Amino acid sequence: MIAETLAAAFAGFDSRAMPEDVRAHAARVYADTVACMVAGFTDPEVARFAERFAGHGATEPLTGLKAAFGNIALVVGFAATALELDDGHYDTGSHPAAHAAAGALAVAALLKADDKARFDAFVAGYEVGARVGLGTTLRPAAHGHGTWGAIGAAAAAAHLTGRDRAEFAAILDIAGGLGLGTSVTAPMKGGTIRSAWVGVAARNGLLALDLFDAGVTGEPGGIEAVFGNVLGSHFDPDAAAAGLGETYLIATNFMKVDASCRETQGALAAFRAAWTEGRPAADIAAVEVTTFASAAMLSEREPVNVMAGRFSIPATVALAATGRPITAAAYEAALADGAARDLMRRVTVTADPKMTALAPLRRCRVDIRLTDGATLTATLDDAPGDVTAPIPPADLREKFAALFALAGRDDADAIYRRLTA
Repeated sequence: MIAETLAAAFAGFDSRAMPEDVRAHAARVYADTVACMVAGFTDPEVARFAERFAGHGATEPLTGLKAAFGNIALVVGFAATALELDDGHYDTGSHPAAHAAAGALAVAALLKADDKARFDAFVAGYEVGARVGLGTTLRPAAHGHGTWGAIGAAAAAAHLTGRDRAEFAAILDIAGGLGLGTSVTAPMKGGTIRSAWVGVAARNGLLALDLFDAGVTGEPGGIEAVFGNVLGSHFDPDAAAAGLGETYLIATNFMKVDASCRETQGALAAFRAAWTEGRPAADIAAVEVTTFASAAMLSEREPVNVMAGRFSIPATVALAATGRPITAAAYEAALADGAARDLMRRVTVTADPKMTALAPLRRCRVDIRLTDGATLTATLDDAPGDVTAPIPPADLREKFAALFALAGRDDADAIYRRLTA
């Protein structure tokens, strides 16, 4: 069973076993996730939510949150995804780092664990959760957030508390029954609950530890049962275990510098490739985006709020066309701007079966029809931050500093060196 397989690989995991370049990349992902958490507290909903739990319990030293350890996972997991800047992984269908880091930071705060122990737990949680995601074919209506991420958080917690293989596996099977049933259309309709799912799942992952210690037993093969028949339609244990001990899924993640859903960013990159920065958006008569099926779902031209805007190709393209950055504040301003709203209505998104069939390529073509009759066109198969177009480490460090500055922190350099050491 997959729980036993993953436990054998990651109970007692030591990051020094990783190839040096992969370990260095993993450290950058870890630091990036922490920065997303720190800055995520500036989101008004996260800030109000955090106030309900803060003040009692352990202090998490990187974010400064003081709360019961389970509530630390709940809040920092929410914060990690609130700005839509955290890492993700195409082949697993979600964001492994946010779930794993939330679990690792919470338990480390309780145990006062050192940086090495926290990082090792983060990587173990990332890999275990991501591998369950890799083996899962989620049902089409399910969103990846909050599903198998509970297993990643549980793995991080099991690692930090030194569980042996049998205990580790049992905790994973319990966590397999604590994932959420989440809707893929919620963020497109403006449901900001989408970001909170990560925190809830991370909290559930830690509950798996508590339940195990109380003597609760999970379903044998619970991961296969839930992710093969309930939340998913199929689970492939061979895919989940492929390359164990030789390859690390964190090495094939994607990272972001633009705060929008990843599947808007192929269109965003293609638009930027075709468009001349500084040109007036009034020159645009229409924008036609042709892409693969899952990206084409993000076609809403009347987004109801910032969350829906982040999951809208028309809104994201309109921000770029009007010279705005891809941030929450920019979406809010554009949604209140009649000219920007009008441009969103002139962006169409169409699914091309031939592009869909090119997977794992994520092809996107943008045709910008100008008012003078000319057309500007660009076609791309990736976006900045993909494995094929990695963000330079210097730019990731700059992003880290910017997120810490957004949170009013002046210790970015020291914390970055600490997290990437």
